[in-house]
Amino acid sequence: MNEKTKTLVFVAVAAVSVGIAALSDSMSKPSQPPGFEQVGKEFYEEFTDPTEATDLRVVAYNADKAEIKAFNVVLKDGVWIIPSHHNYPADGESRLAETASSIIGIVRGALITQRKSDHENYGVIDPLDDQTTSLIGRGNRITLSKEGGTVLADYIIGNKVENQQDEYYVRSPDDNKVYRTKLKINLSTKFQDWIEPDLLKLNKDDLTDVVINKYSIDERQRRLVGQEVSELSRETSADDWKLKGLDEKTEELNNDDINTLVGKLDDLKIVGIREKPAGLSQDLKLSQEIKVDAPTFLELQSKGFLIVADQDGNQLFVSNEGELTASTNAGIIYTLHFGEIFSGSDTEIEIGGTSSEATPEKQADDKEDAESDESTDGDLNKSRYLFVRVDFDEKLIGPALTKPEKPEKPVAAKKPTPKKDVDEKPKTEKPADTKDEKKPADKEEQPAEEKAKDEPAEKKKDSDEVAYEEAVTQYEIALLKYQDDVKAREEKIAAGKKTAQELTERFANWFYVISAESFENLRLARKDLVKPKEIPEEEKKEDEKPADKKAGPAKPEIKVQPKPKAQTEAKKPAAKPTVKPAAPAKKEEK
Repeated sequence: MNEKTKTLVFVAVAAVSVGIAALSDSMSKPSQPPGFEQVGKEFYEEFTDPTEATDLRVVAYNADKAEIKAFNVVLKDGVWIIPSHHNYPADGESRLAETASSIIGIVRGALITQRKSDHENYGVIDPLDDQTTSLIGRGNRITLSKEGGTVLADYIIGNKVENQQDEYYVRSPDDNKVYRTKLKINLSTKFQDWIEPDLLKLNKDDLTDVVINKYSIDERQRRLVGQEVSELSRETSADDWKLKGLDEKTEELNNDDINTLVGKLDDLKIVGIREKPAGLSQDLKLSQEIKVDAPTFLELQSKGFLIVADQDGNQLFVSNEGELTASTNAGIIYTLHFGEIFSGSDTEIEIGGTSSEATPEKQADDKEDAESDESTDGDLNKSRYLFVRVDFDEKLIGPALTKPEKPEKPVAAKKPTPKKDVDEKPKTEKPADTKDEKKPADKEEQPAEEKAKDEPAEKKKDSDEVAYEEAVTQYEIALLKYQDDVKAREEKIAAGKKTAQELTERFANWFYVISAESFENLRLARKDLVKPKEIPEEEKKEDEKPADKKAGPAKPEIKVQPKPKAQTEAKKPAAKPTVKPAAPAKKEEK
């Protein structure tokens, strides 16, 4: 065997040895568990565009109350609505966008388990699973679908991983494998989180007038009782509020409660809604007039709103617990009618139910509890129906502007014809040899003022003409400002009318529900708005003095008569006479 053959044999043996070693090493390693190959991959790789979603559903399980709460948002005719809440608009657009975007690209982390029996430990039991009897370990489920019902993404999100930030146990509903997954998502089934909770959308700095009409209704006699009107006003936000009828000698405003009232108007929150009857909603959208048939009347009455006649026979829309009117410098007038009180769970307050849609007897009990600050409803919350109306008044923007008047041109005065003196002698030319003779005294040079009077009229400015030209200049400046102000005012009026119409359309379809706390902060009595005026200690002491010591008889004024001059100067030595030299005699003037 030559050297070349030996070399080839050695190479072949070495290759076989390496192959056997590699095979042996691979056989000695533990096999990779199923599902491990998915680690690091996205749950739904094809879902990349959040705008595809037309249906978002969140199902949450409350372990403390052992109840499941589902919340659904659907895109219909270009508008996101909440079907579970009477199709109320889901105008919390930022949350919709954030939620849809946050579940795109969720990546599987470490594989934790693939056994169904472990789901309870990690809190990933499907909350909609009616086959599992356990009430412990249920997670939250979020599902996004596109038009036609095709699922874009579907997750069950369980417990948070201990000592880890933004890490949760997550799985797909159709897969038992559980992964540790990093995600930032805010799952909420609260109605307020998916809507625009700021009911009135007003700025407290724009408020100029607040009128609280505090009354109740005697439903049997259909009349108002216990009426008390408190009127607050101010010119601008920099001014202090003023209360009509305030006795400034003994009373002053309670600014803390007034600031609370104004702040609550600025940030009045919706906690629930109910649909208004269709006919009533349409009437309000068109004209703000309220026309009711029998079913609508009963619906209004059940919420604490009535239509009664005043002494003149006019129809009035009134509410069980009075009303509040808030006006802004943009011309918007909000009228809040406070209706019936009721109690219920969170869901019942949001959308209604057996507890909240109570009988008159239950409503009477709720009202009695509210007045006595006692309740037997346990965990049930107190709330109040609210009916909102909007009007527009351009006078609130400011008084109508007055166009400046153009000044009238003065009438030109006729020039006076100079009169000839009867005794005036005809002028004669002076001879040449008298050129240097002295002028007579009556022909001396005249002052400048006299010359100006004798100047021709065309060479001088008439004072009336000058004043007229100045007035025209000021008029033109005022006219330009007036035109700018008119344009600005017309723009404000147009904007105010548009806002009022938008708000009318927003409020027309709904009875709103506000918290009992909000109601108490808004429906203030006059005694809440004022307090006794503090009198300075000095004034108190002065008032406490006996009447006879306060003002005694006036003391006679003692005048000191000055001594006669002769007496005061008697002791002084006589002054020596001063002799002045005689003045020289003046020469006689020739």
